[in-house]
Amino acid sequence: MHGVGWWWWLYISPERVQERTAVRILLAKDAISTGWDCPRAEVLVSYRPATDDTHITQLLGRMVRTPLARRIPGNDLLNSVECSLPFFDKRTARRVVGLLLGSTDGDELDADDPSSEGAGGSGGGDGRRVLIGPVDMTVNEQIPEAVWEAFDRLPSETLPRKTSRATARLSGLAHELAYDGILPGATSKAYAELLGVLDGVAARYADTLEKARQDLSVVDGETMVASIKTGLISGTIGFTEAADERAVEAEYRAAGRVLGRELAKQYAERIDARIDDEHDGFYTAHLHVAATARIPGVEDELERAALALANEWLRIYRAPIMSLPDHRRAQYAELVAMAGTPQTISILRPKVRTESSVDTEGNPVATRPRHLMSDADGNFPIGSLGSWEVEVLDRELPYAIAWYRNPPRSDDALSIAYKDGKDAWRRLFPDLIFFNEIGGVIRPSIVDPHWHDLPDALHKLRGLARYAAEHADDFHRIEAVSKIDDVLRVLDLTQRAVRDAINSATSAAELYRGPLAVDY
Repeated sequence: MHGVGWWWWLYISPERVQERTAVRILLAKDAISTGWDCPRAEVLVSYRPATDDTHITQLLGRMVRTPLARRIPGNDLLNSVECSLPFFDKRTARRVVGLLLGSTDGDELDADDPSSEGAGGSGGGDGRRVLIGPVDMTVNEQIPEAVWEAFDRLPSETLPRKTSRATARLSGLAHELAYDGILPGATSKAYAELLGVLDGVAARYADTLEKARQDLSVVDGETMVASIKTGLISGTIGFTEAADERAVEAEYRAAGRVLGRELAKQYAERIDARIDDEHDGFYTAHLHVAATARIPGVEDELERAALALANEWLRIYRAPIMSLPDHRRAQYAELVAMAGTPQTISILRPKVRTESSVDTEGNPVATRPRHLMSDADGNFPIGSLGSWEVEVLDRELPYAIAWYRNPPRSDDALSIAYKDGKDAWRRLFPDLIFFNEIGGVIRPSIVDPHWHDLPDALHKLRGLARYAAEHADDFHRIEAVSKIDDVLRVLDLTQRAVRDAINSATSAAELYRGPLAVDY
C-alpha cells in the first residue's frame, strides 16, 4: 500500500493507514479485499475486474462500515461512502447489493414482496442503504416555510435505554448543563433539590426515623459456648451492645446504595454542619443518613423528584440545547432516553438527502413533486417506496401541500417507540407524512402502510395506538394501511374505539378485516 499525503509514494503497512491521518489517497493492489480496515475511508475507486461473489461482498462490506460509525444529523452526504466500480460484473454486484439490503436469497429487494421493507414496512432498521446512481436532494425551495414549521413541531420519541436511576440521570444532566454554560451551578442546584426531599421525608416520618435510629444504635448478638473435646454446645447467651463506629459505617455504606453514594455523602455533611458536638457529629450524621435510608418509600420520593426536575430542565432549556453542536446534542439525547419510557423530542430538519436515481437495471427511477427534499427540478425519486406506498402517495398527493418519506433512522425522522413480543422497546418509523392545509392551518398526517401478516404488525399497531392516544391533537390524521384481498384497508388511530380494538386484538389481520377498518 502506498499512501499519498505529505509524502509521495511512501509505503505504509495496511494496519497503520488508519492512524496516519495525513494520508488522503491510498493506492493498493489487492490489500483492501484481504483484511484491510480503515473506518475513515469514504470513497473507493476500483479498476480491478471482479466477478466473484465473495470478493465483491468483502469489498463492498468494508465500505458499508464507514465512515467512522458516526452520524452527521440530517446530512446523507456526510454519512455516506461512495464506490465507483466500472469493471465489476453487474449481475453479481446486483446480488451483493440485494444481500446488503437484506434480501435472503441474494436477489435485489422486490418492492412487491410483502416481506421486504419496500412493501409497506414501517422501518425500524438502522437506516443503512446501498444506493445506485446516488443523487443528493436538498431543501425544496417550493415548500412554504409554514410546512417546515409544522415539521419542526412533529413529536418524535426516544428509544428508551436500559432503565437507570432518575437521580443518576439528573446528575448527568446537571453536569452537561453546567459544562455548556446553559445553567451554571446546575449540579449544586440538583443536589439542593434532592437534599430538600430528604429533609422533607425526615420531617414527615419523624417517628419512623427515630425508631430506625434506635435500632441502628444497638447491635444484638449471641454468645455460643461449645466443647472442643465433646463438640457439644452448652448453650447460647444473648446480648445487646451499643453500636460502634464500624457498625454504623457499614449501615452508612448500605444507605449509599439506596440514596446514591454522592447524595448520601452530601446529606451527611449537611447533618454534620447542624451538630454542635464536633467530636460526635460525624458518627451522628452517618447514623442519621443510615436511618433515613430505612424509611419506606424514600427511594421512590427521590426518583420522582429527580425525574420531575430533569424533565423541567429539559423543557426550560430546550432551545439552548437545540442550538448546540451535533456532538453536544447527542449527549443530551442519551440523557433523555435514560428515562426508561418514551420521551418526546423534536426532529432535526434534514440538510442533504441522498437517493438512488436509477434502479438495479440502470433504468431511471420515477419521481414525484412536493417532497420536502428535492433535486433541482423540485422532484424526489421514489425508488425506495414499495408498491403500496406508491399507491398511497398517488392518492394523497393531489390534496397535499407537501409530503415526507420518513427515513428509518432517528435524527431527521419521526420515530415512535413500541414493545415487541419479548417486551423490549423498539422503534418504528411511519413511512409517509403528508401536510395539508386545514382551515388555514398546516396540519401533518401520518399514513403508514404495513403488511398485516408480518410478525411485528400487531406490536407496531399497538405502539402507534399508544402514540396516537398521546399526540392525536398534533395531527390531522394518524392512519395505518394494509392490503386485504387486493384492497387497501385503513385504520384511523385517532379514534378511541380503534385504539381499544388494537389493544385487545390477537392479530393485525382481524383488525383490517373487521368493521372498524374502511376501504382506503
